Amino acid sequence: MEYDQVVLDPKHPDRKVFVGATLTPDIKNSIISFLQEHSDCFAWSHEDMVGIDPNIISHKLNVDPTFKPVKQKRRKFAPERNKVINEEVDNLLKTGKIREVKYPDWLANVVVVQKKNGKWRVCIDFTDLNKACPKDPFPLPHIDAMVDATAGHELLTFMDAYSGYNQILMHKDDQEKTAFMTDKGIYCYKVMPFGLENAGSTYQRLVNRMFKDHLGRTMEVYIDDMLVKSERSQDHIQHLKQSFDILREYKMKLNPTKCSFGVRAGKFLGYMVTQRGIEASPEQIKAILEIQSPRTVKEVQKLTGRVAALNRFISRSSDKCHLFYNVLRKNKGFDWTKAHEEALQSLKKYMSNPPLLTKPIEGESLQLYLAVSKNAVSAVLVREGDQHQQPIYYISKSFLDAETRYTSMEKLLLGLVTAAKKLRHYFESHHIIVVTNYPLKIVLRKPELTGRLAKWSIYLSSFDLTYQPRTAIKSQALADFVAEFSPGIEEPSYDEISNVMIHDNEPWTMHVDGASNARGSGLGVVLKSSHGGNMVVYILDQVKALEEEIILRIKQQGLNAKPRILVVSRLIPDAQGTKCNVEMEPILNTMHSHILRVPFRTSKGVLRQWVSRFDIYPYLEQFAQASPDAASKVVEVMEGKPDLILGNYTDGNIVASLMARKLGVTQGTIAHALEKTKYEDSDVNWKKFDKKYHFSCQFTADLISMNAADFIITSTFQEIAGSKQRPGQYESHAAFTMPGLCRVVSGINVFDPKFNIASPGAEQSVYFPFTEKEKRFTSFHPEIEELLFKKEDNDEHRGYLTDRTKPIIFSMARLDTVKNITGLVEWYGKNKRLRSLVNLVVVAGFFDPSKSKDREEMAEIKKMHELIEKYKLKGQIRWIAAQTDRNRNGELYRCIADSRGAFVQPALYEAFGLTVIEAMNCGLPTFVTNQGGPAEIVVDGVSGYHIDPNNGDESTNKIADFFTKCKVEEEYWDRVSRAGLQRIYECYTWEIYAKKALNMGATYGFWKQINKENKQAKQRYIDLLYDLQFKKLANAIEIPDGATSKPQQQVQTAPTKLKQPTASGTKPPPTVVPQAPGKTVEPKETQPPKTVLAKPDKLITREPSLLNSVTTAGKPLIILVSVMIMVYASKSLYRYFK
Repeated sequence: MEYDQVVLDPKHPDRKVFVGATLTPDIKNSIISFLQEHSDCFAWSHEDMVGIDPNIISHKLNVDPTFKPVKQKRRKFAPERNKVINEEVDNLLKTGKIREVKYPDWLANVVVVQKKNGKWRVCIDFTDLNKACPKDPFPLPHIDAMVDATAGHELLTFMDAYSGYNQILMHKDDQEKTAFMTDKGIYCYKVMPFGLENAGSTYQRLVNRMFKDHLGRTMEVYIDDMLVKSERSQDHIQHLKQSFDILREYKMKLNPTKCSFGVRAGKFLGYMVTQRGIEASPEQIKAILEIQSPRTVKEVQKLTGRVAALNRFISRSSDKCHLFYNVLRKNKGFDWTKAHEEALQSLKKYMSNPPLLTKPIEGESLQLYLAVSKNAVSAVLVREGDQHQQPIYYISKSFLDAETRYTSMEKLLLGLVTAAKKLRHYFESHHIIVVTNYPLKIVLRKPELTGRLAKWSIYLSSFDLTYQPRTAIKSQALADFVAEFSPGIEEPSYDEISNVMIHDNEPWTMHVDGASNARGSGLGVVLKSSHGGNMVVYILDQVKALEEEIILRIKQQGLNAKPRILVVSRLIPDAQGTKCNVEMEPILNTMHSHILRVPFRTSKGVLRQWVSRFDIYPYLEQFAQASPDAASKVVEVMEGKPDLILGNYTDGNIVASLMARKLGVTQGTIAHALEKTKYEDSDVNWKKFDKKYHFSCQFTADLISMNAADFIITSTFQEIAGSKQRPGQYESHAAFTMPGLCRVVSGINVFDPKFNIASPGAEQSVYFPFTEKEKRFTSFHPEIEELLFKKEDNDEHRGYLTDRTKPIIFSMARLDTVKNITGLVEWYGKNKRLRSLVNLVVVAGFFDPSKSKDREEMAEIKKMHELIEKYKLKGQIRWIAAQTDRNRNGELYRCIADSRGAFVQPALYEAFGLTVIEAMNCGLPTFVTNQGGPAEIVVDGVSGYHIDPNNGDESTNKIADFFTKCKVEEEYWDRVSRAGLQRIYECYTWEIYAKKALNMGATYGFWKQINKENKQAKQRYIDLLYDLQFKKLANAIEIPDGATSKPQQQVQTAPTKLKQPTASGTKPPPTVVPQAPGKTVEPKETQPPKTVLAKPDKLITREPSLLNSVTTAGKPLIILVSVMIMVYASKSLYRYFK
């Protein structure tokens, strides 16, 4: 919840209220003025409380006369607790809440309870008195219904009465019955105290009377929790006025420290209510995430209690927690096994990203999904949203002993009845569609029903229920409900279904999904790239997204198949402290994805050391095709051919082409920053640069792979066809000349339908908006504070910032010519107006040129030092060395956003712009190059701004104009930030990317089969180009002496087979738990692996990230993703599928 503290009366600066921080200035000022006018409605101390007129209401105990009054035996307290009790009694006497009494019939003890903040709360033990008071039948509101009614509103105000119960007087006849004893005497309450049996009902009766005309419309009130809600921000003042007029009339006072006015979201009755929907309370989630492994039964009870508070958000909670419940069973000693620990960690992983729940719309139909397991029955109530299903409520019930012996059909019906009882308020106000492939309706209509089935039928008959067969589930949040019966659970037999199907006249269809590979079943996937700062993270995020999407599609069709994804990389024996010499390694945060490493070989043996991406070409053919090679290893590990190969970067794509050709499978190419477009006139001047960059090999390899691919995935349109001013990356390969080598007259057809656009995203558990305070990685803040502001230079940062109040413009990239970081520094140095408005922070490269192995980076490092001295930038610039802890990087983006800064991407050319996506995900306004992909990501003037890297003056003035406007118009920065986030959510997430990529694999896999003849003819030309030109150029590249081991010393690389799940699907694939996850070296080809050990003192424990699996030396080379095939079966084929 974001709010500002506002002083209502300058004469009393301590009198403050909380007002929403994200309000527009007009609305915020209106609310502040309104609260100043109604300051009399607040109580700043007990003396300000007037109390509710007893003629309106007072609290009566209605003691049952058959009960004999009880005088409790006096309890003794330690001196420090007696002091607390006496102080509380003095305070209550002073404020007139209690009075002294003599000879009472009822007498209770004081109870002292320690609060979370360490202070003490004084209560009264009314246990005996409460037993004598009949329960007040006055109904309290249904919490779930009130929460649903609150979610989705634009503005909310949360109000709390000042000692609300104490504002209602006790009835005079009952005051003495509340008597209690202390060391100082005997006292009774004049006001209604906490702890009485029916105090809540009395208070609810009062507020219902007060706000009767507004409840359910503009207000929700549950006892002393009051909320004002508005669907439109401009109506909120009017709604507040209605509420405050009533508060004045009844003389009820509010507690200003517990109220917040005009906020977008807040905590209500244990839930977070927002305009988006209903979220779990961050405090309750944190309580589960931070709980330690139980060591006693009592600690297990504590765990299950915390889970129970969040059951609405936990899919199939009884299944997730049944091992914990078993520990609590009677006559069982405490036994915490590995299985219990795995269940706890699985629960924590689920709760680290709980689902967002929605509220139903009045009058709409809702769907109910059921699921039966060995231990429990579960259900989820959902509504159909825009092309996807949104969960409303999860419920789950563990089986009693007798219920475990129910038939499968009875267990399903038990789930339906349980849902109807638990969610009765939804069932009574909505038409419920029970989604099931089993004839529950027919079972309930059978005339000969008896026993529990008859009772259930009668109970369910009062609701508006229909039954509908299952189709595809459209939401990841419902993945646990794709199958009605868990693996290993006996489903209703065909005979059992046949006995009731004779009553069924309703048509239905079953949907079955299958996947095929060389072994006839299962799903296979493989990956490849070898370039660039964020490329490793990019690829592993891509793998995670693809795996999640494949698993969802499998579950949606009711299958138990497991996907397989391999990331093929090079194995480097001289790994120097990295994991690049480990052949098979599971990828963190995935279930079925692994890295397979295969070494480069030459005629002299295994290549033992790292090699630059520019010098990699002589090793690729052997790596891809010559035994022992990557292709044969893939087939061996997968026990069959993969379904799809995706390549990344020049070397990855050429290897993907060779492997796909050898295995006869579909090949996709992932577009990258093609070198030809990065270096001006590099084709004409190829000879000049060939010794350094080997452009002749690169351009030829790119031509081969882009033509051999069955489809190409690009991130932006400009990668294909460019703009009016500049040709696209692929378009530039249509015709070009490399003098003395070749002339390309028809390199690629950019109108070929093989071109597709699927933009990647950023990992949203790492890169999320700075406004989501509860999710922030606050543990990094001391490090980031030092990183940004510590004045002394060290190995991690240079320069300092004198004025910390200025916003920060921030950039992070490789330190090379194309990324143009030095250009940005020079622009900033020249523009005095910009320097007066903002500080500059750049994250790039090293400080010492001798630490770099890249010639281009060395020159840029020297230039950076020169520019800082030339423009006297110390005091206004912070140069930070390259960072690879992306959790910290994500928080760094957010800390820049806290300064109301911006992200600048000044590249001379950028194919896509992953850092732009990261920055926008974190809520930073962005200024991006108009040369390349970022110009498509950002809508100029709406979700960010375009700048011309060839016109520094114009670009810096544009940035300066933005910050000048932000000073004048407070909301301007927020407006651009929100527009950037909206752009991300609409177009640039991994979920969107994975759906598109898998659809392409299926489509082009089919196309490949029906277009074989044309493909074969083209392949002959590709083979000629490869054999007659590429191989000759690659073999001409010098292989350094001493880089290989002798044949007899070659590394043994027989891979460990991937363990497949058992028939029941209960045994998961291997996972990695790094012993000491830490910072890793920036994953780019210009850093050899030895730099991993440059600062061993910095390898401190961090949250594990995907980078732990792959380092600089072993970048991914290939991906293979399975093809999904949809099969439809009619009802008549049901028995055969069964």
